[in-house]
Amino acid sequence: ALLSVPLLPHSFQNRLFSIGDVRESSNRYRLQTWHGTWKMLCEHPFGIGIGEDAWRAVYPHYAVSGTKTVPHAHNIFLQVMAEVGMIGLLLLLIILFFAIRNSFQKRQFAALAAILGTLVMGMFDHLWYFAGMLLPFWAVLALCAPKRAKSDKKKPVCGYFARKPIS
Repeated sequence: ALLSVPLLPHSFQNRLFSIGDVRESSNRYRLQTWHGTWKMLCEHPFGIGIGEDAWRAVYPHYAVSGTKTVPHAHNIFLQVMAEVGMIGLLLLLIILFFAIRNSFQKRQFAALAAILGTLVMGMFDHLWYFAGMLLPFWAVLALCAPKRAKSDKKKPVCGYFARKPIS
């Protein structure tokens, strides 16, 4: 991949090399959006509610100049925290931890790569803003869930099946 960089068109090369430059407009825009989102989170640690309507109603009051019409936080983790608060983010991180652990243990490296790739990219954009990214991500997580062990014996539910029938 690194050897192919000189073969890319100059517009792609320029964009690639501007990724860490805070003077570049899209990078500055994201940093300003994150700053405004963080200010909002400081006053709303339990979230503002789910969806674009909640975001549009609350975010502009905390937006840094030039970012009042941003449709989302441009970061999955900030967006989740903005919508459902720190508790929601903690639950998401727990789900991700177990999905990553299970995919590693089951040697599902494609699923692991999909999850980690989405999360890395999600640190710089809100990928779940598009349903085309949201559904496949959660489908991959579901595939990483551990299988329940099957038992040969039926376990009693509240002792009901353990009783002998009355004759």
